[in-house]
Amino acid sequence: MNGIAFVRPRLGRRLSRTPLFFLSLLAWGLAFGARAQTYIIEPDDYPDGTVLDHILPAVHLTSAGADNLPIPPVPFEVTAVGDLLDLAPTGTNVFACANVPFWNSNQRLRIEFASPVSSVTIDFAGGSYFTNETGRLDGYSAAGQLVGSYVTAPRAAGHKETMTISSETTDIAWAIAYVPPDLGVFGRLDNLRFGVVPRPVLQLSMVSGIAVLTFTGSTNLTYRVWASTNLTDWLVLGSPTQVQPGRLVYADVGALGSARRFYRVSLP
Repeated sequence: MNGIAFVRPRLGRRLSRTPLFFLSLLAWGLAFGARAQTYIIEPDDYPDGTVLDHILPAVHLTSAGADNLPIPPVPFEVTAVGDLLDLAPTGTNVFACANVPFWNSNQRLRIEFASPVSSVTIDFAGGSYFTNETGRLDGYSAAGQLVGSYVTAPRAAGHKETMTISSETTDIAWAIAYVPPDLGVFGRLDNLRFGVVPRPVLQLSMVSGIAVLTFTGSTNLTYRVWASTNLTDWLVLGSPTQVQPGRLVYADVGALGSARRFYRVSLP
């Protein structure tokens, strides 16, 4: 998801309450101002041993092998189970393969959506005290084409990193979370979030030469603000501040003195 804007700063002129223009956005599936439709499966919300395969109508969870296909003849159930080694990324329970609380290249979590989504997020943590482990999240279209991937940094036991993939065309039909080959054996997975994220409504104004980008977004997602002078080379400026629920602001002091500057907003 991203929107692109262009501004020519006028130095020494205060326009704190006067918007220069609204940004035109790339297609994002929902109309301006629509609310995010987000689903959450947090293993801590369920008793130990609960089968999560069909816990929500919007998704089917199952175990998969190295080929990303459900393990034949009958895939192992995905359950919520307490992590006895206290390595859960959040709380105490994690996703488990038939009550075995770890995932790897041959034991993968397959996430199949009832309808395609635009964003998938899941927490990963290393599960070994002897070596760091790496998590990966892949999203696929209904045709089996790779839509996006996220690979974590090598993580020590119990050290968390959140994995997120997103698509502007809302075409993620299924996803796989796992530890890639030779990068670990005991990875933990926790706190799945997914849904259709509305494109934000963006507004740009100038305050004493500082470009102030304001937009609406989802309250439970992390956004990044980018800047460019030529629409080719982009620099990550940082993350906006949520000043009110769903209302985010980023002030770009680097715009001072720039002849021109383009902006876009994306999910990580």
